[in-house]
Amino acid sequence: MVAREEKASITEHLNMLLDMLLQIQEEKDFKIVLGVLLEEFEGSYHRQDYEAALIVLDGLRKILGSGRLCTSWAGPLLESFYKDISSDSKCLKPLGNIWSNLNLQQMIILDGIFKHLHPRSVTALMHLFVLGQPSQLEQIVENTIIALVRQDISCLESLINNSDEKIAEKLVLVLSRQEADKILKYLLKLARHSSATVRRMAIKTIGQAPGNQTSLIFEFINDPDVSVRRVILAQMALFRNETAEDLLIQYLQNQKFSAAQAEHIMECFQTLGKCGSIKSVAFLSKTLMHQKWMAWFKKSAYREGAAQALAALKIPEAKQVIETAGRSFYPGLRGIARKAGKEFFQKNRGEK
Repeated sequence: MVAREEKASITEHLNMLLDMLLQIQEEKDFKIVLGVLLEEFEGSYHRQDYEAALIVLDGLRKILGSGRLCTSWAGPLLESFYKDISSDSKCLKPLGNIWSNLNLQQMIILDGIFKHLHPRSVTALMHLFVLGQPSQLEQIVENTIIALVRQDISCLESLINNSDEKIAEKLVLVLSRQEADKILKYLLKLARHSSATVRRMAIKTIGQAPGNQTSLIFEFINDPDVSVRRVILAQMALFRNETAEDLLIQYLQNQKFSAAQAEHIMECFQTLGKCGSIKSVAFLSKTLMHQKWMAWFKKSAYREGAAQALAALKIPEAKQVIETAGRSFYPGLRGIARKAGKEFFQKNRGEK
C-alpha cells in the first residue's frame, strides 16, 4: 500500500514538472525545470525505478510532438536532453552490474527507454550487447542498435577500430541489417580484423550484399586463414560469373604458390569450374596437357585441379579436352583425365 502511494506521488510529481514545461516562457526557467527532470531521471534510474524514468522520456517526447512549444529554443533543448541521457554514465553503464538479474517487467520498460536513445549511445549499448544473456535483453539491445545505426551510421566510427573480437562480431551482425550502399566501407575494415572469425563473417556479408561484390572479396584471397579463403571461394562458386572467372584465371596464372598451398590451388580450380564458362577451356586445356616446366607439387595440383574444373564446367568443349587427355601417352595424365571423365558424366547424369 505504501509503495503504491509512493509510486503515485512520484508519477504526480513528474507529470507536474512536465506540465510546467508547456507553460514556461523564459528559457532560463525552462532549463531549470529540465535540469530537475534530468536529476529525477538519473535518480530513478539508479534506484532501478525504470518506470519513473520512462515517464520522463515519454512525457518529453509527447511535448516535442505536441506542437505546443511556442519558442524556438525549447525544441533544441529537449533534443539535447535525449543526447545527454544517452551518455554511458547516465543511462547505460549502471545496467552492466545488474544485467543478468533484471526481471521481465524491467526488460519491457527498458525496451521503452531504449527507444528514446540517441545514436551516440551505440558504443555503450554494444558493450551491453556482448554480455548476451538473458536472451530477451540481448534481442532488445540488438533491435535498438540496428534502429539507431539506421538513423546515423557514423555512430559506428569509434567501434570499427575496436580490436575486441566479440564487439567486432556483433558489428558485422548489425551491419548486415543495414542498407548495403552504406555498410561496405565498414565491412572492408572489419575484413582486415586480427580475428579470423571476424574477417570470415565480414567477407561473407560483403559477398551477400546486392550487386556483384566478387572483386571486393577477392582482394582477401590470400588471407592466412583457410576458413576465410574458403568463404571467398564459396561465394564465387555460387553461380556462373565472368568476373570471378577472370580473377581466378589471372590468379592461377600469376600467383607464386608454395608447396604448402597445393590444397588451396585445387580449391581455386574447383571454384573456377563452378563459376567459369567456355572461356576457361583454353586455359584449363593448356594447364592439363602442357605443364612440363612446373615444380612437381604444382604440376600435380594444377593438373588435377584443371581436370576437376573441366568436369565441373559440364559443357561439350570441356568433355572433349578430358577425352583427349584420357588418350595421352603419359599414364599419370591418362589417370587424371579418366577420373575427371567419370566425374563429368556423374555430374551430368545428376542434373538430368
